[in-house]
Amino acid sequence: MAITRPEKVPPSRISSIDIVSADAGLDQRGRESLRSNSFSKGYNVGINGQGQATTRYVTKRWLPNIVGTAYQVFPVLKSDGNVRYLVADAGKIKWAEEGSTAWTDCTGDAVTTTGVVNTFLRVLNKVFIMNGTDNLGYVDISDWSVKHYTALANPSNKPTLAGTGLTGSNFKIYYSITFNGVVGTTANSSIETLNISKTREQWDSATQGVTITRNNTPPAGATSWNVYISTSASGGTITNDDMLPLALGLDLGNATFFDNGTMAINLSAGTAPNTNGTSGPKVKYGVEIGGRPFLYGATDKPYSLFIGGNGPDADKFNPDVGGAELIMNDGTNFAPMSVVGFRNGQGIPGLTVLFTSIEGLSKQAIIESNTVTYGSSSFVVWGYTEQNYGSAGVSSPNGVVNYKGALRFPTMDGFVRMDTKASLQNVLSTERITDAIIGEVNTIKPNLLQNIVGTAWDNKVLWTVPARMSDTNNEIIVADTTKTDSDAWQVWNIACQWIGVVSPQSQPAFLYVCRGNQILKLVEGEYARDEDSSGAFTPVPIDYETAMVGSNTAHNGFFAIVQTVFYLLDTFGDFELHVNYRDYRSGEMRTVSKAMSIDVASSLRGDGWGNLNTQFAPHLPLPVYSWGDTLPVGTESSVMGQSLRIRLPLRNAITNEVSGRVSTAGGQSNITVKAISFEVKHLGVNPDVRN
Repeated sequence: MAITRPEKVPPSRISSIDIVSADAGLDQRGRESLRSNSFSKGYNVGINGQGQATTRYVTKRWLPNIVGTAYQVFPVLKSDGNVRYLVADAGKIKWAEEGSTAWTDCTGDAVTTTGVVNTFLRVLNKVFIMNGTDNLGYVDISDWSVKHYTALANPSNKPTLAGTGLTGSNFKIYYSITFNGVVGTTANSSIETLNISKTREQWDSATQGVTITRNNTPPAGATSWNVYISTSASGGTITNDDMLPLALGLDLGNATFFDNGTMAINLSAGTAPNTNGTSGPKVKYGVEIGGRPFLYGATDKPYSLFIGGNGPDADKFNPDVGGAELIMNDGTNFAPMSVVGFRNGQGIPGLTVLFTSIEGLSKQAIIESNTVTYGSSSFVVWGYTEQNYGSAGVSSPNGVVNYKGALRFPTMDGFVRMDTKASLQNVLSTERITDAIIGEVNTIKPNLLQNIVGTAWDNKVLWTVPARMSDTNNEIIVADTTKTDSDAWQVWNIACQWIGVVSPQSQPAFLYVCRGNQILKLVEGEYARDEDSSGAFTPVPIDYETAMVGSNTAHNGFFAIVQTVFYLLDTFGDFELHVNYRDYRSGEMRTVSKAMSIDVASSLRGDGWGNLNTQFAPHLPLPVYSWGDTLPVGTESSVMGQSLRIRLPLRNAITNEVSGRVSTAGGQSNITVKAISFEVKHLGVNPDVRN
């Protein structure tokens, strides 16, 4: 008997659970609890401007190899508008320009200690060379010669004193002298004492005073001399710490100075020096702010901050030209570790000093110059105000990055960000920002934190780090700052001991890395492959795995996966697609995979949805086709690769949570993940379809 009115079978209702963005970055805290726009695995995965997972930056050959290990490459803008690059190599300072095939030795005293990290800082027409071992040196960019400051001989004699109209012994007055070199001051001479009848404040300037005779022949290289004074000994015995500057920068042609009591004592230049600074401070680090250098990290003076002089004397640190040595927290566990132009909690620009500490928590300070009036004279005095925020101390001076209004730096407690928050007015808030990549940060050996180097460009803050218990810097961790609420992290497997940015006038700015003796650009590339200095390529394996997603937040809703669809852009090469899901019966993870090979040179062709190698032109609108329809033959293909819709069917896959994964094994390849769509039939909280 024929059935004339068959029952209508209701269509199966299939919906999708979609992952359409990776803009929250890598999060290693468990794939089951992540947001859908995070990814749980992502070595060598970058995030493009649309928030899509793609190939990371790749290395390209740039400058010639050097002999030893390359660290900072310092760009110097020449008078003709071109850029010349400086490096320290094999005990010498060398230069090269874009397109050079070899490095050229600087002339002059172009020798530095080998085996140390040299950094550079330009001030006026000098580029300071800093390594914490050698006397302060510089490259004179007028002739590209290297010079090191040499120490002047200290005064060997006391000055001689002769009073005028002050006969008596009711009071004592003390004088000493020093000589100035090009960059610093000699140690103080022995202090001479004179008995006088009245205090200096009571002198009659027309008839009374003291003649100070230098009693020392100026040493070779001296530029001027200074007189120091004290009217009392604070501890019962006069010391250099009691002696304050009276007259600075005196002409060497005048061997005497007459003090008639009218000249105000200089309160801005500290006390008489205990050590000879005419060879320059042996500093490791420096920064230029407002045209003035600030040098720190001196091996023999770890608590000192050396401040350059005024205007045309910015390259000098003598008090007679406005330079200063600011001693901070002397004798404590807090030594200055970084100086950066930043702001205080009220948003007022200032010079921020970050400290290291062996006590765990540390502090910050703001450096300020204030005008102090003494009688009829005024002086500029450098001082600092502590900002006790209780954050961890800085572990790497080269890892402090000021970018987009926030300070980010490595500490013993992870990487932190210092910034203001709308909820906390007039306060700089410090918070740890690397919880999402604990697998990298928590595996850095504490004694190697000092090797971390950071920089920033293109909405990214990047650090080269020794992760996974490595003894050398083997990764670059990247904080994408595009999202204002939090940084999105990436981890790139690029071994390099230095990372920086240069911005030549003739081309766009770019990142660079130093790997061994190679100096390479780090740029966006068309292929997932790194180029070395010889032009050879190494494939970059990509491994991207999404968060585990479910039908609801609690992941207690079950569903049957019909198929998973991967939407890929600019794709070619050999790669694999994976779907990971938790089996509802056993609770174990199951994986379905598919290996793919896409020829970069293939053209569009007519095909059906069932062919996993189907290609679409990325710049054309994507039409909608029904199952079994034949696709029209295309006429154009992507320069980078193909745009693909690839489906991965699953049979009898019932689960409550699922993730997608895209990986490459190497070879010439490229992938951008636009979206992963899990097409499912929802079953509710009971997974048994029979009920």
